[in-house]
Amino acid sequence: MRKTKKCPKCDCTKILDIAKVADHGDGGTAPTQARLTLRHEGYSFVGNEKIRSVGHLGAVTCSECGYTELYVSDPKTIEPDGKFISWL
Repeated sequence: MRKTKKCPKCDCTKILDIAKVADHGDGGTAPTQARLTLRHEGYSFVGNEKIRSVGHLGAVTCSECGYTELYVSDPKTIEPDGKFISWL
């Protein structure tokens, strides 16, 4: 939809570009930008797993039927980690 500017489901051409998808996943009161996945960063010196979230999510939405495609605005930040992220 981002390239064609047309919904593949209903052919509507009124497409919304959503730069940041909101997320309340951390339990906080203020929304943050949604991320695609977690990345394993290793272990701390006491053995606790270190992880961080990567892949800021944006979206393109049809204003007529609501069909939505998600996009990662920074795909280069997502690298295989051997645990949560791998190549197909």
